[in-house]
Order: sequence, then structure tokens, then C-alpha cells
Amino acid sequence: MSKCFLASLETLGLRGNRLSGQLTEQLGEFESIQTLDLGNNSFTGPIPVSLGRLSSLTILRLDNNKLTGTFPLSFGQLSNLDVLVMENNMLEGEIPDCWMNQPSLQVINLGNNNLSGTIPGSMGLWEVLSLNLYDNALSGMIPYSLQNCTRLIKLDLSGNNLSFLHILDLADNEFSGGIPTCIDNLTAMSSESKLTNFSGETYYSYFMGVFMESALLATKGSEFQYDTILSLFSSIDLSNNQLSGQVPEELTSLAGLRSLNLSGNHLTGVIPSSIGKMGLLESLDLSRNGLSGEIPLSITHLNFLNYLNLSFNNLSGRIPVSTQLQSFSSSSFVGNELCGLPLPKNCTADGGNPGPDSSEGEDGSGSGPEINWFYVSVALGFIVGFWGSCGTLIFKKSWRVAYFRFVAEMWRKVSGS
Repeated sequence: MSKCFLASLETLGLRGNRLSGQLTEQLGEFESIQTLDLGNNSFTGPIPVSLGRLSSLTILRLDNNKLTGTFPLSFGQLSNLDVLVMENNMLEGEIPDCWMNQPSLQVINLGNNNLSGTIPGSMGLWEVLSLNLYDNALSGMIPYSLQNCTRLIKLDLSGNNLSFLHILDLADNEFSGGIPTCIDNLTAMSSESKLTNFSGETYYSYFMGVFMESALLATKGSEFQYDTILSLFSSIDLSNNQLSGQVPEELTSLAGLRSLNLSGNHLTGVIPSSIGKMGLLESLDLSRNGLSGEIPLSITHLNFLNYLNLSFNNLSGRIPVSTQLQSFSSSSFVGNELCGLPLPKNCTADGGNPGPDSSEGEDGSGSGPEINWFYVSVALGFIVGFWGSCGTLIFKKSWRVAYFRFVAEMWRKVSGS
């Protein structure tokens, strides 16, 4: 193949041709190539370092092969790259921190490899739309720089060892689908956090002048600024999205969680019966969903709870009785078919809401409306007092004569006659 041909080629697509063998370093001689797609083949061996010389390359797809070795550091020179897809290979080692020279990169897919280490901070690119690092062996903290990915549509970090994750804030987006049951893999939220859990980390790191341990979090119905104590605070905020399905039972295994906000979604089903296991929970907001059924009794075990919002769901039945739940405002429960304090609506004997025909049972001889004994006692007191005095005058003549003589004498003195 002539060098003239190699230098002028702009697109090479050999996808899905059952090709095998190792990729040659001669690929670096495609000086004008813009699209290189070698995916869905059986290529083995390392990725040629020479690919880093393809300065015009915008799309590189090496996915679904059997490539091994490390991620080429030379890829940091691909300044015009828009799409990089290398999922489903056997790459290992760390992802190099060399992404700052690729400002136009929009798709990064390195999923299902054997990559380890931490997620590079330079991956927080302004233009990135899709970042997929799933099913690797990545560990450590999610870089604060990902806040720069303001155009991000898809983020998949599942199947890694991100055990230090304390705050998951995906609020106010358009995420849809269900809450994954693997959410219980967030092991840093499964028990009470301690600073001693962190080793070899720089606690006070800066990125673009922003304090790394600082975050503005929506919890307890308001926004609060958390600074140096972030490693002691665990929070999940998925509010105001398009999430559907049930609240997974696995979520309740995150016993170290302090704040949970799932409000403003389309969640259905019941509140997990084991929610009482989240013993450190201080703030719980499940409002504006389609949750149904009764409030589980175990919610009374949340002794640290000082903010609760279950309003505007389809919940029904009696509000469980505890000093804590009855101390919340009625606004925490409105928009449901609930009864009992702090709501003004009383419950029937069986714990349900009194219906419009509650005065009669099915056979027309129901127990009737509840008796208000306060008004009964007032009426009885009046009757007893009235007849205690007036009845004596009516039935005892001597008292009646003395009483009217006394009244007449008092009238004479008042009138002066």
C-alpha cells in the first residue's frame, strides 16, 4: 500500500469483518484520516502508540475486540477527537490524566475493561455528552471536575469500586427509568462515616479554585453549604427527574445515609417496609410521586429524623403513632388519603378514613359517627346545674315562697318605692 494512499485516506471502516491478529504501527501513517472504525473484530495485542500521531482523527472505534495492554498515553495528543469508543476489550492499568488537550471530545466509552486506579480529573470536559466507565476496577473518589460536564446526557460508572462515594447529586435533570437495585454497592453510605476510613487522600484539594470538600446540597427542605465535613455526610438527591418504578428495597441497606431526596419523580409502589433500618437518616423527602399503600410502621425507628415530606402521593391509612411523626407539620402529609395526627382527619376504629356513609354499616345499623364527649359533658353539666337550682324551687313550697319574697324585697329597694 503506497504512502501516498495512506496519507490521503480520510475514512477507514472495517467494522464487523472477523479480522484478527495485532494492529500494526503503520496505522499511524494515515495522516489525513478522520474516522477509524475497527470495532467488532477479534484484534489482539496492544493498541499501537502511533495512533497518537493522527492529528486529524475525530472518531476512533476499537470496541468489541480482544485488545490488551495499557491505555496509550499518546492519545492525549488527539486534539480533534470527538468520539472515543474502546469498550469490551481487556485493557488494564490506569487511565492517564491527559484529557485536557481534547476540548471537543463528546463521547468517551471505556466500559468493560480491566482499568484500575482513579478517574482522572481532566475528564471533566465541557463538551462531553456521554461518559461510560462501567465494569472496570476503578476506585477512589469521583472527581469534582465532573461538574464541568454541563452537557452530559449519560454517565455510567457502575460495576467499579467507588467505595468512597458519599454524595450522589443528580437532581434537576431528565433522567428516566428505575432506580438501580445495585445502589446498595455504595459501601461508603452503608455505615456511619469516619475520617479514619480515608487513607492516602489529600483532604484539602483544589480544582479551579473550588474547595473540593464543599458542596451545596438540598436537604431538609432547604439548601445548605457543607464544607470540610463532607466526609461525615452522606446524601442521595435524585429529585426532579423522570424516574419511575418502585423504590428498591436495597436502598434501605444504606444505613449511614443522612439525607434521601427522591421527590418530584414518577415513583410508584409502596415505601419499603425496612426503611427503619436507615437509622442515621435526618432528612427524607418522597413527595410528589405516585407512592401508595400505608406508611410503614418501621419509619418510627428513624430517631434522628428532623425533616419529613411525604406529601402529594397516593398513601392511605393511619399515620403511625410516635412522638416524632406527630411533631411534624401537617404539610408533610397533605395530598394523600391519610388520617390521624398531625392531620385534622380522624381515623375509624380499624385505622381507615371515615367514609361519607360511616354512620351506617352495611346492614344499616352501623356504629354511627364518633361521639365528642366534651360537648356531652358540657350539656350534662348545664342540665344538672339548672335542675339542681330550679327544681328545688318548683317542688319545695317553703323555698319557693322565700325566694320570691327575697326577689320582691330586692326590687323594692332598687326602685326606691
